[in-house]
Amino acid sequence: MAQTLDAWQTTFFLSVLSNAVSSTTITASSAAQAEQILSTNLSTAVNAAFADQAVQQLIGTDWSVVWGPSVYVAAPETGTTEQFTATNAMYVAYSPTATQTVGSTTFTGRYVVAIAGTNGTSLFDWLQEDFDPGNGVAWESFLAGSNEAGSSSVPVLTDGTFTGLNILLGMKAQVGSTSQGLVDFLSSLPTSVVANNATNKQSLTVTGHSLGGALAPTLALALVDSTNPLQTQWTASNTISYPTAGPTPGNQALANYYLSILVPNTPTSNAQPWQVWNAVVWNKYDVVPNAWTVQYVTAAPPNLSLFPVDFTLAGYSASDVLAVTTAVGAAATLGSNFVKANGPFGHLLAANGSGMLNNGVTAKNAFGWGNPGYAALIGRIPVLNGTQATELGFSLTSTAPNFAGFLNWEEQILYQHVSAYFGLIFNTLPVTTGVVSLG
Repeated sequence: MAQTLDAWQTTFFLSVLSNAVSSTTITASSAAQAEQILSTNLSTAVNAAFADQAVQQLIGTDWSVVWGPSVYVAAPETGTTEQFTATNAMYVAYSPTATQTVGSTTFTGRYVVAIAGTNGTSLFDWLQEDFDPGNGVAWESFLAGSNEAGSSSVPVLTDGTFTGLNILLGMKAQVGSTSQGLVDFLSSLPTSVVANNATNKQSLTVTGHSLGGALAPTLALALVDSTNPLQTQWTASNTISYPTAGPTPGNQALANYYLSILVPNTPTSNAQPWQVWNAVVWNKYDVVPNAWTVQYVTAAPPNLSLFPVDFTLAGYSASDVLAVTTAVGAAATLGSNFVKANGPFGHLLAANGSGMLNNGVTAKNAFGWGNPGYAALIGRIPVLNGTQATELGFSLTSTAPNFAGFLNWEEQILYQHVSAYFGLIFNTLPVTTGVVSLG
């Protein structure tokens, strides 16, 4: 049965599947038991998708899970001893017949590492991985298993990316009779189909959305780093990344280094903007890829603590909501501090602009909270400066914004960060606009 999705769309579909247990809260006696339950639940969901005839018509009939899924759980949810939710999740899928063309090379047989994004119900994700650029960790120090600080002259990871990568590298899954981490598994694959000189060389793609869109390209880079790779079985010649909606994972020196090794590649000059390997694919109306950019640090409103997402809707307690909103409120300061220590943040962008969905605005103008014209274009987006805040019926000092407008902002953030990508990548929305108001 021929598949109807192309290689990029199939990769995005596999990426989405890694989030199947996000927002699921379970009762368990320990984090270890919770990890086992959630890993089993994710395995069930992914395998059910692969067995579904409708899915097979989209991606092909011979995809299977060959490592994982593995779920990491940081700790019980705040205020509980038995309630747990997924912090990070990852699995490896394989198809012996799927093809992937990168430049002049066509691979037959694909391994895909799919990494989940932020779990909206995980406080750890929000505080430790999403809103924590910290002082940064030098890339070479990370590869050496340490956490030494860097500078603007060397590649530097944000603390949040560093935390996430270490979690992924520490995750284990049962492969046959042995428990293997991802690196051990990838290193164990047959040399005949992995090695540089293999006549039937297969490809390895690392993909993820949102938080996964920062972790996937940096994990791919770590696997094939030019001086200190985590393994030697795979190289940059057959290792590819496909990050979507990812925030900047580090400084500009890191982006430059990444782009020199995992070079962005598009099939033709007429490619769709999402048809690019090794560069972040992002909707320009999505707030997350704008996080930690120079524009974010300079354009974020001073009252960012009023970030209008109702975290109580995700089941957070009052203390959790305070912790998250405090972290968001401090984000501009944290970002500025990172820049002072390590130079500007850098996105993993293709030089020809591929990867930019809705490429009609600049990164700075894509901020719903910084551009009244954008607010008028896509719906009731609050602009948190001066009298414009009255659009939602509250002032900058108010602690009780109008709920209808409050929810509308949340819907817009979620739409532009999640649903819009489905429409744009799967061709159900016009690529030139892709803007739909849910309000």
